[in-house]
Amino acid sequence: MPAEVVRSVVQEWANTFIARNYRAMTSLAVASANYWISGMTEKVPFAGDLPYADRVQRIQTVFSGMDTLDVDVLGITVEGDVGILESAPNGSGPGDRVYKNNVLIKMVVQDGKIQDVREYVDAFALLNYLGIYV
Repeated sequence: MPAEVVRSVVQEWANTFIARNYRAMTSLAVASANYWISGMTEKVPFAGDLPYADRVQRIQTVFSGMDTLDVDVLGITVEGDVGILESAPNGSGPGDRVYKNNVLIKMVVQDGKIQDVREYVDAFALLNYLGIYV
């Protein structure tokens, strides 16, 4: 897979997330894609493996409720069929809730579609935003 194609898919994923276009985000992956998020599954309710489409639905549940969402794309690195997105999402609302994080997302892209995702995120920052830990 040419690096330009992998980079393009990763950038499009970032663009769809920033735009909160979850339908488009879902269409970027094959139906059998997996989406894993780092964390202890017994402590972090969103950690572990899920089918990609199910994970996107959960992402939508959290991020569509924010009043604002800005994402700084800090970099995209490509090697072979793997693209790594480094980003800094910042959101606010509803009310006085604030979300600030740094995230690395590794995507395997083949034939122009995401096959697998591994996301490394500060779980505490997200749990704090959700009001689970303060």
